[in-house]
Amino acid sequence: MVFTAVIAGSTVIYVVVTGLLVWVTRRSTQKLVEDGRASREAGRAERRRAVIRAAIAEGVENSRAWMAVQPRRLTLGEKQWLVPRPEFRSLTALIDSMDLPAEVVAYLLWARGYSPDLRDRYAACIAANGEGAHAVDNCRGLWDAALDLLQSTALLLKAHAASEADLAPVVAGFAPGHWLVAQPGPPRMRELEHLQRMAMDGAPVWPTGDAYAGCSPEARDREGERTARRQHDQLHGTLDAVGRVRLS
Repeated sequence: MVFTAVIAGSTVIYVVVTGLLVWVTRRSTQKLVEDGRASREAGRAERRRAVIRAAIAEGVENSRAWMAVQPRRLTLGEKQWLVPRPEFRSLTALIDSMDLPAEVVAYLLWARGYSPDLRDRYAACIAANGEGAHAVDNCRGLWDAALDLLQSTALLLKAHAASEADLAPVVAGFAPGHWLVAQPGPPRMRELEHLQRMAMDGAPVWPTGDAYAGCSPEARDREGERTARRQHDQLHGTLDAVGRVRLS
């Protein structure tokens, strides 16, 4: 009976140990699966961030290059044949690889196709008017329209990134800067321009939703008004400072 009891006890211990080993093995396997899944998801998120980061950077660079050829600068002697061609390789890669709202995709596709047309029309206007006041008077509207289209593309991508938790860190790398600031213009310039493009050039509606309201044509018009007031105050501050120096 003692021997039987020992055998029974050994069997119980074996069953318990085996059960523990099975449980530990199962938990280890589950942990490996979960870690692998988390690693793949982190990798996908980082690839998405890299794609949209590159597209935003491309949009900022397009805006920077375009601001360098505004008509009033060309009157200072810049070469009219240096009007840049916007680059959209990163934007195209984003559209091809990332799921975006249909309204956002529609606007990005239209902007990508329409920007080169505006560029060519502006270059032709500068060539026809040369340097001087004629270039400012006759070509400024084309320059404004092209700049706003390039800026709005970058701002739309920033707004979309900010609306998604895994993409939001990208926005921190693009602090508000001079190249994306709405420039002064006539009242409702961007709103009316977009309505005209919708009627005549097949432009889609601006994407709806709170995420994109802050960079809509109407919002950029309001920012342009703030830019005008800021420039006015800076100019008067500079003139006042110069006047005080001359009087001293």
